Amino acid sequence: AAQSRLSGLNQRAEGTVRLTSVPLLINHILVPALPALLSDHPNLNLELIAEPKDLSLTKREADFAVRLSRSNREAPILAQKIGELSYGVYGSASRASGPPNWIVYDDTMAHLPHAKWLAAQSASGTTAVAVNDAETVLACLRTGLGASLLPVAVGDGLDGLSRLDFAPLPPSREVWLLSHPDHKNLVRMNVVAEWVKGTVRQALAGA
Repeated sequence: AAQSRLSGLNQRAEGTVRLTSVPLLINHILVPALPALLSDHPNLNLELIAEPKDLSLTKREADFAVRLSRSNREAPILAQKIGELSYGVYGSASRASGPPNWIVYDDTMAHLPHAKWLAAQSASGTTAVAVNDAETVLACLRTGLGASLLPVAVGDGLDGLSRLDFAPLPPSREVWLLSHPDHKNLVRMNVVAEWVKGTVRQALAGA
């Protein structure tokens, strides 16, 4: 904070901001909206860290985190809920009819709500492959390996995939924007925070 005051960076949207989230949200929701942000703020440098694991905000591994749960392991952290991420069941548009082969998550992800839902469905069916990240789920879907969950805000916009009529519906997940309180008075941080909130809310509203 002292360095920012001395350099004047807290008076304008200049400098570096590090933002982390899971790869799927960065690649398919945030990156498409990035050109507009950088066009409006050409002296802003945004570092996107696509990482399934939670990086530490208190250790300054990132300035912001977009997460699918509210973390209570770090303090003090500012947390703001910015939406609900709905999921759907997707498969290759050319897949054969009949019960799907499920693409599920491995044991390291078994505690997550959508992983539990997939495990319950695959218990009475066939598992094609197990992965540890939603971006790999997407790659498997595109190769026609089976069916799995994707956020509706992502899956509905992808060519070659179809949302399948399936019941019961998978659970939705909360989307949270987390930041360190030391950053709340820095213009570049506020600009990025508002961009993230607007981008995510627009994507979810269209889902």
